[in-house]
Formats: sequence, structure tokens, C-alpha cells
Amino acid sequence: MKKILIATILSLMALGPLGSLRAQDSVFSYTHQGTTLYYIVDSNAEAIVVPPLYPNFHQVSYNNYSTWYGYTQPTGNVVIPDTVPCNGVSYPVKSVGWYAFYNCSAVTGVTLPDGIECMDIGAFMFCTSLQSITLPTALREIRYSAFTNCSALTAISIPENVELIDSAAFAMCSQLQTVTLPDGLQTIKWATFSECCNLQNINFPNSLTTIEDNAFSNDIMLGPTIELPNGLTHIGAESFSNCSGLINVALPGSLNSINVGAFYSCTHLQSVTLAEGLISIQEQAFSNCSSLRHINLPQTLTYIEPWTFYGCTAIDTLIIPNNVIALGSATLALCSSLKHCHLPERLTRVEGWLLYGTALKELVVPDNVTYIEDQAFAGCTQLHKVTLSASLSTISDSLFIDGTPLDTLILRSQEPPMVPANAFPSFNVTLIVPCGTEQAYRQHSVWGQFTTIVENCNAIDETENHNLKVYNHDGHIVVEGADGEKVHIYDMSGRKVVNRMLSAGAYIVKVGDRMTKCLIY
Repeated sequence: MKKILIATILSLMALGPLGSLRAQDSVFSYTHQGTTLYYIVDSNAEAIVVPPLYPNFHQVSYNNYSTWYGYTQPTGNVVIPDTVPCNGVSYPVKSVGWYAFYNCSAVTGVTLPDGIECMDIGAFMFCTSLQSITLPTALREIRYSAFTNCSALTAISIPENVELIDSAAFAMCSQLQTVTLPDGLQTIKWATFSECCNLQNINFPNSLTTIEDNAFSNDIMLGPTIELPNGLTHIGAESFSNCSGLINVALPGSLNSINVGAFYSCTHLQSVTLAEGLISIQEQAFSNCSSLRHINLPQTLTYIEPWTFYGCTAIDTLIIPNNVIALGSATLALCSSLKHCHLPERLTRVEGWLLYGTALKELVVPDNVTYIEDQAFAGCTQLHKVTLSASLSTISDSLFIDGTPLDTLILRSQEPPMVPANAFPSFNVTLIVPCGTEQAYRQHSVWGQFTTIVENCNAIDETENHNLKVYNHDGHIVVEGADGEKVHIYDMSGRKVVNRMLSAGAYIVKVGDRMTKCLIY
């Protein structure tokens, strides 16, 4: 990420001072308190600090970008005056301009005049010895890469009048520990605090609506808990990726979507709270969060895109709300502790690799599913029993390969689904088919290869799981074999229900740490 960040920053720098100020006078120097700096006066009769070669910069490499070539760079603590004289007129200093102190690696501190309103592009970029700077209350804008790679800076407080903190403004400030953001700030831009590997404390103002891509990526000390404010609607791609210090994250109900890889590889993240209102979670949002154990999915959720929870090896239970109509490929792949998972009733496809490598022992595919893609249930080394959907028409390749020890397969479709022979590593599996369909399955070129085909003509749907017998009796779910453990009944939205006069539908029955499904007719 650091190489990509540098390359992106340099690509803009290579273009030179786009939209550079039209100087009324050529660059002139002024010495104040022993330090000689350089200035221009703009069309508003305001002085701007610039490098002596402004605007003719010469790029050799990112670490030798020549803004002071042939001139003596400032060192130590630099004091910028309130005003500077030029041709007998005194001009107020209002801005630190493009790359004014670029690569001035011996500057340790800066005192700014009260009237400064803008820190322009690259103003203090690569000032690697800059330890402290107090930003004036008049400041309104901190522009692109203004403090990038100020690797000695430990704290920064942004004044209340600041309306813009632009992309990469404090990226790669590797010693930055504390940031105070102003009330009123609405957007944290691309990579603003990326690669700040010691950043621990930051306030998120209530005015915040947007966190853009990579805003805090690779900030390994951030946390352990962050609570993002109500009003936040957007979390950008990889915005908190590789923030390995995060343990708990609370996300507001105002959030519409979580973008690609937003929390990718947050390896210590244990708990995520998602409020109602969230509609979609995009690709790899929580991928490789290997300590994630608890995540509640809101009922408003509609889409979970590919690889969202890939490699979340600590999750053991996940109930996906019934409003979800699409689960992307490999969404739960390599969730190696996942023992209990409810797939939503509105699902019409099971995408490839969806549950690859999970710890499921039993699975019921929702009745609206018509198509199951490649390797969706492969590598599930504890999966012995699968019930397929009544609407199923097509099964793709290699469904149960890579060590899935299937011994019971229940089909509910009246007509044998299309299936390739390589979907199964073995046909030594008990195939249970709907009443009256045995002959059709036996005559099928693939299904007919199963050694045992049995019709299920029972009127009551009974499920045996972990020495439990669970069945429906007059709108009441009967559980045999609970051995004194507490029994809890949930509907398909995850809400706990009272076990009497249940309406027709599917229910989740949880006995201790065992969970199964029961149908009420």
C-alpha cells in the first residue's frame, strides 16, 4: 500500500503546480528571525510562502524533488512572519504554498501567523524531522499531501474553521499518535491518515458523513474500539484495512453501504455492531478478520457481495436475515469455525465456494434456490447431511469435493435436477427423494448411480441432529434428546418466539450449542 500511495502522490506532483497562482511579482526573499524564506504576492495582494524555485520544480525522484536546489534550506524551528515587505508595501501572509518546505528534512518546528488560511499541496511533505506545528484558528484548508511523511510529528489538532482536509494530507506520518478533528468536518478524504502506524486516538465528529477509500489503511495501532457517528453514510474501500489493533467497531444506522475491503485483514477485530438501515456489504469488507466472533446482520440488509467474510476463522454462528437476496461467491469460504449458518429464504442461487471449508455438520438449502454453483459445499470436512431445495433445477461441478464427508442427501425437487457426475466424489451416499419420485431418480444418468435411494413419504418433517429429534406436533416444536439443556426457538429473521401455536413456516431450534431447523406445516 505504501508504494501505491507514494506512486499516486508522485503522479500528481509530476504534473507540476496545476492551477498555480499568478504572481504579481517574481519570487522574493525575506529573512525573519534568522531564517530566509521565499514569497510571491497574488492578485489579492496576499503573500504566499513558496520554495525559491517556484514555479519551476525539477523532479529527480520522490526523495530528491528539487524545490530548493542551489538554495539554503531552512533548519530548526522556523517562524513565519505575519507580514512581509515587498517594494515598500507590507503584505499579509495568508498561505503556505505548493511544496514550500518540500523535503526540508532539518525543519523541527514551525510557528505560523494567525492569518494563515491555507496549507497548499505538499506544503510540508517529507519534512521528516518536523515534530510540532500549531495550526492557526483562521485556517480553512489543508490540501493534498500537505503533511505527507512528516514522520516525526506526534500530534495534530485541526482548528474548528477547517472545512477541507484533502487526500493524503497526513499519510505516512508514522509517529502520529493523536489527531483532533473539528466539529463540522463532513469528509475524511482518500488516504488522509493512511500508513500512520502509531495513530491510536482520533475523534470522529458528529458532522461526519463520508470516510473515503484507504482513509486509515495500515494504521495498526488504531483502536481498540471505535464508534462511528450517526449521520455517517459511506465507508470507502479499504478505509480501515489492516488496522490490526481494532477489536470492536460500532457502525451507525445511517450507513448505507460498507465498501470493498473496508475492514480487510483487521486481524484482532472481535466484534462488529451493524445498525438497522444498512443495505449492502461489498466485496471483502471483513475478509481475513481472523478474530471476528460476533457480528449482527441487520434486517435491512439486502446484498452481501463476494468474499465478505472470507477467512473469518473465529465465527461459529451466523444467521443471515431473510431480506438478503444475494450472497456473493466465497462469502463464507474458509470460515473454519462456522458450525451454524442460516441461509436466507429469498435466496435463489448458491454461488460458487460459498461455504467452502466451513465446519457445518448439517445444511438446509432454502426452497427458492434454483441453482447451486461450483464447489459451494466443498472442503466442509464435517458436513454429513444436506437438504436441497424444492425449486432446485441445476447443480454445477465439484459440489462436494475436497473432503466433504457427505452421507445423507435429501432432495425435495419432484424432478431430478441437472447435475454432472463430478459433483460427488462418491455415490456411496443415502439419497432421500420425495415420495413417488424414486423411479425418476433411479433412471437418471447421474442420480441413478447412487447405491441407496429412499423415498420420504412421511407427513411430518423430522430432523435428527446431534442425537436430537426435532419435529412438529400441532403447531408446537417437540425436541427429544435435549438432556436438560435450554431450548430456544427463532424465526427466520432471528427473532426469538414462544413455542406454541406457531404459524406455518421454517424455524431455527437451538439446544445449547446445537442448532437445527424445523418446518411447521
